[in-house]
Amino acid sequence: MVASPDPLLGARIKTERAEEHIIQLETAEREFRSVNPDVFSTYTEYRGSTRVICARIKLTLPFAWGTIIGDAVHNLRSALDLLTYQLVPPAKRSTNTMFPIFKSESTYESHVAGRINGSHPEVRTILDRLKPYKGGTDGFWWIHDIDIHDKHHVLLPVVGSIRDIALEHTVQGTPLYSWNFPDHVRCPVEDGAVLVNFVGGGSRRRGLLSLELPEVETGYRGTFFVAFSEPEVVKCQPILPTLRDLLALTRRTIDELAPHVV
Repeated sequence: MVASPDPLLGARIKTERAEEHIIQLETAEREFRSVNPDVFSTYTEYRGSTRVICARIKLTLPFAWGTIIGDAVHNLRSALDLLTYQLVPPAKRSTNTMFPIFKSESTYESHVAGRINGSHPEVRTILDRLKPYKGGTDGFWWIHDIDIHDKHHVLLPVVGSIRDIALEHTVQGTPLYSWNFPDHVRCPVEDGAVLVNFVGGGSRRRGLLSLELPEVETGYRGTFFVAFSEPEVVKCQPILPTLRDLLALTRRTIDELAPHVV
């Protein structure tokens, strides 16, 4: 075996490969929306005195995107494991040597020593600060759980809506006033799903939001995004920003532990 002059070269290459997958997914989504500009849109129905805005989802998101997501996360998990392997002296390495990610703080406390057996004491200090367990720094648990799920089935992306609702009210084309309702999220969104009700003669709730409005023309703006459908810990999280955050977390972890490679 040819030794690398940089013991962390493998871990860094894995993060680079993960980023390539993320860029591939960004490009795929951009092209998908470009070819299908109205794939995610809305339409209006009148149901008695209620004006209803519904989602129109014309196409299913590509199945292949799930494999790209899985590959990106698997490379991040592998990068963390390769990092840990270089933190442990060769004589102490075993099949149990891996980056310690656990479901709870108590499990972490019980098992972390076995994952990093023989490493510099500062490694444990840094890991304690990083809190690589569910309920600590959840990003680590997300990497672990997504990777486990991907081993058993493809991670299918879904459509989510809406990160922000903006309602603009006009009378004969003249702006009257506008309301903003941030952080209203519905996920997954299927074709025909009710997003907003505009109720006349008393308000009631159906779907995402119901509003009682005066008799004026009402415009609507919303945002659709591509989200995780599973595992539960990341369900409905926007995929690309989440993957970018997990990539940044992995790189910070490698940099922080790099001084303690053996």
